[in-house]
Amino acid sequence: MDNLQSDKLMTNKCTSLHIIEKTDGLLRKSNPIQFSCNAWGSRFDVTISQVGNRETTISSDKETESTYFISVFQDIEKLCMLFDGEFLALCSCEFFLGDDLTEWSKALSDLFAARRLALYTSADYTRATNRLGNPLDFISSELFERWVEVQYELQITHPMVLYAMSSVPLPVDLRTAILIQSLEPLFELIRQKFPDFCMAPAIEHGNERDSSLRRKIKAIILKYGRDVFPKEIEKSPDDFSHVLVTSRNRIAHIKTKENKLHLGKCESVLYCSKISLLYRHIILSLLGVDYSCYRCKMQEIVDHWDSWEGVLHFFLKTKWTDTTNEGGND
Repeated sequence: MDNLQSDKLMTNKCTSLHIIEKTDGLLRKSNPIQFSCNAWGSRFDVTISQVGNRETTISSDKETESTYFISVFQDIEKLCMLFDGEFLALCSCEFFLGDDLTEWSKALSDLFAARRLALYTSADYTRATNRLGNPLDFISSELFERWVEVQYELQITHPMVLYAMSSVPLPVDLRTAILIQSLEPLFELIRQKFPDFCMAPAIEHGNERDSSLRRKIKAIILKYGRDVFPKEIEKSPDDFSHVLVTSRNRIAHIKTKENKLHLGKCESVLYCSKISLLYRHIILSLLGVDYSCYRCKMQEIVDHWDSWEGVLHFFLKTKWTDTTNEGGND
């Protein structure tokens, strides 16, 4: 099938889409939830149920191009991912016209799978151990509407973060640098919603001028990251935010100019996990999700990573006292 035929297939009209997803384990049984949204001149009614697998049915009040059903589903699964910590695998995808399966359903399902971006395949470290809660306990029409707005405001930042959390082959220090960089636009989004939120005061780092990114990162971790980085904050939020900035800067400078303290390989794995957790927590907070509903689970995740292979202990005991170290523990 050439591109022209594929694009034409995406414009075929249907009245409902039914998708089944699965994860490595069994998902907790939940009562079905229903909500609705309006997009592209149509009303979409959504039903999500969960018994082992997750089933999503999206129906419209009129015949609508199938590509719009797919777009609504992708917004739903990206919202679910904030709670799940991973994207679930697609098992089946069926398009209906009324009560009847369309004659082109199989062809479009195959096309949908073939065109599915790699960001929808989660890396191993994002698996079920990072689940903050069952999305079906939280999702509503109001939450979904707020999510669509926040996603629009984030623009390319959110896809960039999802790629850093995906199974796409990337060096782990690059993943971490991308996640650190995402905190800058996230700061602007927080400030847009809370005008009194501001950068931390400037400090001196030897002969260097304090960077605005470090001040933004410090402000973010002190407001949203106290449960994610408790030991790092206790040690020194200024030094910790400085290490994150120098680690991010490695993607922008040549080797001779990067002789500064930065995260090593194992530390990058650790902070890839913890910064992605912070990112999800901030987005959920901006969406109005009650933190008390998942705080205990987040602390369990943080405890797991803080005890992982002794990496955090090494980082706190050696890295911050050796400013000539180029990232050891590699």
